[in-house]
Amino acid sequence: MRLGIVALCGLTLLAEAMLPAAAQTLPAAVGQAPVRASKPDPNAWTVGLAGGLLEGSFIRYAADLAKVLDDGDNLRVIPMVTYGAVGNVKDLLDLRGVDIAITQADVLDHFRRDLKVTDIGKRIQYISPLYFAEVHVYARPEIKSLKELSGRKVAFNTPGSAANLTGKVIFDRLGIEAERVLINNAMAIEKMRTGEIAAIVHVVGKPNDLFAKLKNKPGFHFLPIEFGQELED
Repeated sequence: MRLGIVALCGLTLLAEAMLPAAAQTLPAAVGQAPVRASKPDPNAWTVGLAGGLLEGSFIRYAADLAKVLDDGDNLRVIPMVTYGAVGNVKDLLDLRGVDIAITQADVLDHFRRDLKVTDIGKRIQYISPLYFAEVHVYARPEIKSLKELSGRKVAFNTPGSAANLTGKVIFDRLGIEAERVLINNAMAIEKMRTGEIAAIVHVVGKPNDLFAKLKNKPGFHFLPIEFGQELED
């Protein structure tokens, strides 16, 4: 299942970031009155970008955007390590200093449908599509299909990540009632090796360090996600 990734921009936050800098008081020499002078405010050209987890693709794209868009005193982008797709939208709506966020296209429907944020379309706007994300289900040797994960422990990454949302949608629609564990993927891989967890769900684009640098244990493998009517939309 491939998902579109979009960047979102908080209109109110960007407007606040462009307010004129306040005059500041400069220290005066001994015996002289304080000197007031207008000093450029770096907040006027600085943008906070909610990226994602260190092991994901979001933060890499955020870092690349910061490098490409850096323009001295005209524009500076600060990438932030965050919880991921769902958490990024929450941060964009609620946190000061977060002006732009990277997320997935299906996340906004989650905010409207499940979290009842009905006015979300008025509070944020799309800037640009970035890339396609892919859903990976990485399993132990004895697991041969998604259906065999019913009743087994499956890691869905940390709260607020794309795996929580998209993974949940896929498992729900396919009727797979797995025991969902919310831990980071590095811990999940170790628990897979000991047999505590049967599989991990990871939603990410390429390149991705988790799988690229993973020392594969014999028999561990990716499970196919069969495309069907349940996932057509």
